[in-house]
Amino acid sequence: MGVAFVGDPHGNWDVVNGRLLELMPTAAVIVGDMAGRGGPPYRPLRECLRPVLEAGIDVRWIPGNHDSDRAELLEATFGSMPDENISGRVVELDGVKVAGLGGVFRGRVWRPPAEPIFASRDEHLRTIKKCERYKGCLPVRHCSTIYPSDLLPLQLQHADVLVAHDAPSTYQHGDVHGWQVYDDLARSLGAKVIVHGHYHYPYARRNADGVLCIGLGLAEVTMLDTLIAAGERDGYITER
Repeated sequence: MGVAFVGDPHGNWDVVNGRLLELMPTAAVIVGDMAGRGGPPYRPLRECLRPVLEAGIDVRWIPGNHDSDRAELLEATFGSMPDENISGRVVELDGVKVAGLGGVFRGRVWRPPAEPIFASRDEHLRTIKKCERYKGCLPVRHCSTIYPSDLLPLQLQHADVLVAHDAPSTYQHGDVHGWQVYDDLARSLGAKVIVHGHYHYPYARRNADGVLCIGLGLAEVTMLDTLIAAGERDGYITER
């Protein structure tokens, strides 16, 4: 029972499925970047998850930056399990309210704290030539781009956990830093935990608001209760 979180699978479905079937959570949330790095063929997400779905585990997901690298990847994720994509939504999973914000910030749209170039997808779409659109919408790449308007549906809601692909302010490695936007959104939601992927670096730290921020490793599968218990026991944890 409980909720599990899954770090970027990148095609390691035997590992992910095996661990989920071992833990048998009520629900699981994948933090994005589904496909392996070896190139096509790309299997639909529902097919990749068949063993755990057939076992009755409620799997949800948010997109990562690589899930829109090309049209085939987009169809394998957004086209395979669209209703299970919780980016921009709050869902209740086994009594836990989880908010999702998938994708990444891209400089051609919005790179906080700078002012956005485009506030919404509709605003951006009006500048895109018809020949450059994908099925009448934005170019494939921007299907995993974060726009300011993506945050609006979440800011007026409550959630216990914010799950994101990219990292909050607690992630720092060399010249790479996380984003304050996630900390601010967690504060608006009243969330006590932020879970993210993208960097494949497992760590847990508390931000300035005391929110437990958890980075997941490559294809890591961990129960939420386990992560929270570790944070409460050890306080500030630099690595896991």
